[in-house]
Amino acid sequence: MKQILISLLLTLNALSSSITAIAVDGKKKIVSDIQTALTFVHKHGGGEVHLSSGEFIIKEQLKIYDNTTLKGSLNKNGKLATTIKLKHPTNLSKLPPLIINEFSNRNDENLYNHNITIQNLKIDGNTKEEKKRWSLGSGNATIINFLHVKDIKLKNLNIQNSLDDAIFIKDGENINISNSIIKNSGHSGVFIVESNNTTVQGMNIDINVNSGIRFFGGDNIVIKDNRLYSTSGYGNYGIQVSQAYSEKPMNHLLIQNNIIRNTPYAGIALYASRGEDIAKAIIQNNIIEECGAKAPNLEEFPKTTIEEAGGINIQYFQSVVIKNNILRNNYGSNISFDNKFYSSDVNFDELEKIKREVVISNNKIIGSHSDKKAVYGIEKHSDSSNLKVTIKDNFFEKNQNGNLSPNIYKDLNNSKESNCSQG
Repeated sequence: MKQILISLLLTLNALSSSITAIAVDGKKKIVSDIQTALTFVHKHGGGEVHLSSGEFIIKEQLKIYDNTTLKGSLNKNGKLATTIKLKHPTNLSKLPPLIINEFSNRNDENLYNHNITIQNLKIDGNTKEEKKRWSLGSGNATIINFLHVKDIKLKNLNIQNSLDDAIFIKDGENINISNSIIKNSGHSGVFIVESNNTTVQGMNIDINVNSGIRFFGGDNIVIKDNRLYSTSGYGNYGIQVSQAYSEKPMNHLLIQNNIIRNTPYAGIALYASRGEDIAKAIIQNNIIEECGAKAPNLEEFPKTTIEEAGGINIQYFQSVVIKNNILRNNYGSNISFDNKFYSSDVNFDELEKIKREVVISNNKIIGSHSDKKAVYGIEKHSDSSNLKVTIKDNFFEKNQNGNLSPNIYKDLNNSKESNCSQG
């Protein structure tokens, strides 16, 4: 009798779940599946697809169009009450992304989808069994995969169990990703490529493979108010910003008010490949602690050019300001700059010729350590005369081999008007 009642309750719960499509022209329809609702509002000029509380099992990829909102429900306590869960076909040689935009599979750069919002949803890639068939990061089962998009909002989501990136966007404009949880991803939590005017904020990302937040190319980037960490001990950086694989130079990067803890590689990594890359970056008001303990090749340094540990790790730049951060107990130097840790197709001799400037001020720089090599509170990897360094008003404590690397002290000793000063 008890089993019958449980079965009946489950049946009633499934029947109570509904999908309502409301188009901008006033048309309204209650339908049986999500894609039908998305197509309905598309044919009526856009609108909102609202999912009631409950779990929606989907067997096929969802395609979302211009001027469309896909929205779940909240319970009386304001918590997410709607789940989209993928049931994977077993006869495919590759698992497609779960949610794409209309032009995601087009190569025409003149085709853009506009004004798409996804909010108030749990999205479960349901990849437990698929991990036995496909390796992580192999391009299978990305959760949200957008290409050629403008004016995108992804907010109040709980995304888990992907085989690749949780969120991947390429060739975008005006992107806002906010107030969401990502865990158990198969690659990066958020990966943005060649997109301008992008903000990633208020995210809670448990890094599992690759990086928590990752940018390749793009201009006007804001990364703020995020919590990034690795409970599994796997993955790479907390925040990774690079021009790699992109023809678009980067500029106007702001990284602020993030809390980054226990990432296997550096908490924040910026690396330039060409002279115009990462022209202006500000890193401020972040807390970066106990990062870098599992970065590769530490024991080979300085025989190798790879050094991926520490708190903030920068491979060249034009202008970087690092201020008001707390860097504490990171494995490797708390701050490293002019490093050479991403060497694929990089002409470091050309990068040395660029006029560059770094300003490091008002930071708390504490407890850098390593059992593999000498590490410092701040480490400079280049002796280029084209590099201007200002270090002032920082608090240093218990950095393993000193507060500043010897070449910075050399600058202090040999210059009457040094750009370096120790606070």
